Parts: sequence; structure tokens; C-alpha cells
Amino acid sequence: MPVKEVEIPYSIDLSVPTRTGMHPSLLLGRRLCSDCRAQVPDTIAVATDPSELVARISSCCRRKHDYLTSTAPLAEIAFRVVISRRNRPQTPGEIARTIVASRTQVFVRKITPQVFAAIMAADDYYGLIPHVPNDPGGSDG
Repeated sequence: MPVKEVEIPYSIDLSVPTRTGMHPSLLLGRRLCSDCRAQVPDTIAVATDPSELVARISSCCRRKHDYLTSTAPLAEIAFRVVISRRNRPQTPGEIARTIVASRTQVFVRKITPQVFAAIMAADDYYGLIPHVPNDPGGSDG
């Protein structure tokens, strides 16, 4: 039985530049909070291991009041939620629940798992990659 789109978890491919050519470290560095950006400007971020930036974002930046905002594009929100969870694969439903539970901003847009599934499947900027079981045994591909 095929996996439903809303049940497919996504993470960020940190190993290669995104399809638009942006290095993952630069993409992540630009999501650092102002405190962390003072310590890791773009010139240093691009030479930093992406996993170090993910750790910094998930331990510090995600806690800032402006990390998730209602004015950000939904693809940006999905990216930030995945990164805030240490880049562990997240389903569109998990992302939607994280947004609804967020106390930092009031989200007035209708945000459903189906909306995030469509956005994440169409991503060509953030490096979102699906983790789809490729055999009946359920191993990730």
C-alpha cells in the first residue's frame, strides 16, 4: 500500500548545495538569531559544518520570539521547523502541529498537513528530501 503524502517525513539534505546552488551552511547561517549571527557571520557560516549550525539553531535560535512568524512563507516555516528539531525527519502533520502549538506568533492562515505536504514535495530551494519506505520491510530510501 503506498504511503500517503501527509505521512512522508522530510529532512534537509545537508550534504550538497540546494538545487538553486546555495550551500547548506549559508542557508542555515541566515536563519541564526541575532545573538548567534554576531558570533557566526555569513563569512564564517559558509565554512562551518552544517550540523554545527543545526545544533546552534535547535538549542538557541528556535527559542527566540521571531524564529517562527506568521508572515514567513510556509516553505520557510517548514524548513525552520525541521531544523529546530535537529533535522530529524518530520511529517507534514508534525510540522502543522508544531505551528499550531507555537506560542510565539498567532497564525491566522489555515495550515493543514495537506498544505505542508504539497509545499514540501515541490521544494526546490531548501533542500527538503522525503524519506519514503522503498521496500515492504520499511527501510528508508
